[in-house]
Amino acid sequence: LLLAMALVACGEKDESESTDEMGDPMGEQVDISDEEKVDADEVVAIVNDTEIIGSAYNTIYANLKVQSTQMGDEFDTEEVKEATLESLIDQELVRQEAESEGIKVSDEELDEEISMIKEQNEEGYETLLEQFQMTEDAFKDQLRIDLIRMEYADKKLDVDISDDDVKKKYDELKGEVEEEEELPE
Repeated sequence: LLLAMALVACGEKDESESTDEMGDPMGEQVDISDEEKVDADEVVAIVNDTEIIGSAYNTIYANLKVQSTQMGDEFDTEEVKEATLESLIDQELVRQEAESEGIKVSDEELDEEISMIKEQNEEGYETLLEQFQMTEDAFKDQLRIDLIRMEYADKKLDVDISDDDVKKKYDELKGEVEEEEELPE
């Protein structure tokens, strides 16, 4: 869903015109060299007898590299490779646990979600695929994983945060920020 949120953030602006909330350019293509990519069919990890292949690795790697670059972080290839593997393993463990709980996302649900994303911002969707160097199938796979994770979290986590809890935490943290803004009502 991070990808879907990025899609909505792209808005209707041209890629060269898009800026983040700080006025910095967004949506720039980040090059992924052949040395950084893994062969699409290569097994990069095995999680409880399930093989994770290079095509999934390349998608997550590109995503993390783009995020790192957009945040202005100094890019460390080895750190991103490690984070990519950790992310893939975490995703697979959650997917397996969700599956054991009977949680699945049907092709129809997935198609409906993608149609909704495209209806909201077709141009942003295409920009997102290009920016993260993803095929539609890779996006679909990632979206399926995200939807399963959300449904699993909704089923397993019971989080109840009151407005008072938010205000209390806000008051604790506002002294750490240079410019304080009032908490919106």
